Amino acid sequence: MLKRLILFSSLGLLSLSTFAQKAKVREATRELNAAIEARAKQDSNKEKESLKKAISAIDEATKHEKTKDNSDTWLTKAEIHINLNHNKDLQSHENTYEATKALEKAVALDEKVMRNPGYPQLKFQLGVDYYNIAVQAYQASDYKKAFEQFDEVKNTLKEERKNMFKDLPMVDTVRSQSSLLQGYAAFYAEKNDDAIAIFQEAKNDPIVNQDPNIYYIMAEAYKKKKDMDAMLKTLEEGREKFPEDENLSTLELNYYLESGNVDKMLSKLKEAVKANPNDPELIFNLGIIQADLANNAKDENEKKQYNKDALKSYEKALALDPQNGKFNYQMGAFHFNKAAVINSEMQSLPISEQKKYDALELERNKIFEEAIPFLEDARMSFQRNARNLSHNDKIFYKQSLEALSNIYAILNKMDLVKEIRDEMDSFK
Repeated sequence: MLKRLILFSSLGLLSLSTFAQKAKVREATRELNAAIEARAKQDSNKEKESLKKAISAIDEATKHEKTKDNSDTWLTKAEIHINLNHNKDLQSHENTYEATKALEKAVALDEKVMRNPGYPQLKFQLGVDYYNIAVQAYQASDYKKAFEQFDEVKNTLKEERKNMFKDLPMVDTVRSQSSLLQGYAAFYAEKNDDAIAIFQEAKNDPIVNQDPNIYYIMAEAYKKKKDMDAMLKTLEEGREKFPEDENLSTLELNYYLESGNVDKMLSKLKEAVKANPNDPELIFNLGIIQADLANNAKDENEKKQYNKDALKSYEKALALDPQNGKFNYQMGAFHFNKAAVINSEMQSLPISEQKKYDALELERNKIFEEAIPFLEDARMSFQRNARNLSHNDKIFYKQSLEALSNIYAILNKMDLVKEIRDEMDSFK
């Protein structure tokens, strides 16, 4: 979701040095132009050779008394270092840092450099290079470094004069993408306040504001800050803009579940199921909420209706995903719990009520028999995936075995009880 990144490719640059220069500066410029020409011809070796000669010459010029204080010297050095990153054998982050220092030095020596027609292109390329450094750090999960390098993109691409980048429309895209990714980096680096501030701007940025993850991550950042009101407000805003986004829907549902607002949760789940009628997880979760409402209902008719609704939801989920161990377990547990209620009623009867006891026993055993196929299907599903079970799946697996063991014991199928208990022992 959050790590699909766009790497901007480097752009070819033309030499900016147009004024008369000293010998080493002229040599550096000549070799730079030769490298650019070789790149156009896809002659990587010639390009590399010329770039090495260019950097050697310009380094001498930056130390020579007659050229070290000349802005053109440093402008040429900046351009050479930027071009080094075009060649795969010479690429390095250090080139970007050196180019930045050289360009800053050129401007410090002569502010007219900023009016040079090629200056915005150099700044743009440096911004792209910093962007790529930041992206690499992000992909390596070094979120602190990524956050800092995205700051460098912003600093590099700031408008130093009006309409500086009017001929480079891609600058706006790089700025916006950089800001968005910096928000993600801030979140993963536990800089929640920074993440929220960045995403508040991003949601109004027409270049990136069609990304629903802006609201998702911002809501998660508020959750980390335990600001649940702001989290809910963000989710509602995101859901209004992206009503079909499943991640936002799930996060909103979890919010209501964790807050204990079951009625609201039920309403939201029904909306989600209506929008996604073929999503078995949503339908399954709806069944869980309906079963929970049935267990807590005080009105008997209400209890029966919620139980009926829960059963219908479980059946729909299983129809969509019949091999799902969790779904089968839940359906088996639904029947098991119904039988357990009858079993409790049986135990409370006096000896004089033997006839009623026998009738209840038949009803209980029938429901237990209905539970068995689902619990056995759950058992087999978990067995097939035993090596890759999640923590929750392991719990469901164990509970499936315990339920089967209890049922088989009650039904006096002791050979199956032994089989199940042996499996439980091996599972431990």
